[in-house]
Amino acid sequence: MEILGRFGLLIAAGALFWLARRLHSKGRSKMQKNVATGMAFAAGLALLGTIVGEWMGTISSASPYVAGAMFLVTVGGFVVDVWTDKQADKFAFYCALIMPLAIVFGLAQASNIGDEIGKSGGRVSSTVERAGK
Repeated sequence: MEILGRFGLLIAAGALFWLARRLHSKGRSKMQKNVATGMAFAAGLALLGTIVGEWMGTISSASPYVAGAMFLVTVGGFVVDVWTDKQADKFAFYCALIMPLAIVFGLAQASNIGDEIGKSGGRVSSTVERAGK
C-alpha cells in the first residue's frame, strides 16, 4: 500500500476512534458504550494497515515477550472488565482499540514464546538434576 493510502487509513482510524470516544463518554446506556467499544475495535483493525501496524510488527519481532504481554493485558483485561459488569468501561474501551494489534502480533509470536518457555524449562530441569547429584 502506498504512503498516501496508509496515511488516509490512519486519518480514517483516528476519526472513527474520535467518534467512538465521544459516544462512549456521552453514552448513558450499556448499548451505547458497547457500540462505541465495537467502533474502537474497528479503528484498531484499521490501524493494522497503517504505519502503526508496521511499527508494532517491528516491536513484536524484536521482542516476542512484549507482544505476548500486550496480548495478555489487552485481551485478558477486556474480558475481565466486560465479564464483571456486562458493560465496556473505559479500560475495556481502550483495550478494544489496541486488541486487534495485540491479537495479530501476540498470536504471531506465540511459537517463539513457546520455544523460549521450553528452553527455559530445559535449563531449569538440568539445573535441578545437577543440584540433586
